[in-house]
Amino acid sequence: MSTSLSASVASTRGGAPTAPNAQNLHRRHRPVATRAAAASPGARDSSERPARAVPAEDDATAALSRRVVLASACAVALAPIATADAARADPAEVGSADGTREFDFKTYKLVVPGVYDEVPIPLKDPATGAVSPTTLLLKDTRVGQAGNTISLSKQRIPEGGIAKVSDIGSPEETATRLVAAESQRKGGANSAVVGASQRTGAGGLLYYTAEYKKSVLGVPRRVVTTLVVADGTLYTLTAEEDENRFVNEMGAALRATAESFEVVPY
Repeated sequence: MSTSLSASVASTRGGAPTAPNAQNLHRRHRPVATRAAAASPGARDSSERPARAVPAEDDATAALSRRVVLASACAVALAPIATADAARADPAEVGSADGTREFDFKTYKLVVPGVYDEVPIPLKDPATGAVSPTTLLLKDTRVGQAGNTISLSKQRIPEGGIAKVSDIGSPEETATRLVAAESQRKGGANSAVVGASQRTGAGGLLYYTAEYKKSVLGVPRRVVTTLVVADGTLYTLTAEEDENRFVNEMGAALRATAESFEVVPY
């Protein structure tokens, strides 16, 4: 099942959800020759600079804000996206199975396996009419593998919200909460944490990566999710793959994709 990002961050003061700007940015897309692990093409990006989150006024507000942002991240990592079928890219741009593609946008960079290709993203959820927070959706172009996806969402953090992912908790706590949210979903049985880690990137930004197993309609799946907060925005990168294919073929490449993800601070 394709995963992606579909819930906007709700205001901690009871306001309406804040939806990201749906405009595309001009960007550079560079197919990269062969690299030993991960890559694919473009996406859309927000043209408005998000406002920085304002510190919480008291501990109760801060705790509520952390719960709101984590709940939003969980929803984003777990919710499917409805998309139209995409036209295949020219084979010369797709690369080989062991090659990579690099995305170099104004606000983030990413390297993905060469077998992944970008597909269109509806500006609004067909079911709810809400603006989608998803800015990039990639699918495995090989026959029968379209359910294996890589997606990225950007969500504005409400006033009084977190300033970094460590405000949510430790990497292990965050992974456990993602799995708990997955387990509560219909069809999200047999979810279990595989691992959790953190790293510090450019500008001192802190990244959390959680890897976990789940089962969809009895089919084992593996998910790798990376979270980072930058300039008042929560970024959520999620890669999902069939368990057997992850273990035997794509695991190293998708972990490398998570490691390559870098937000460019303003």
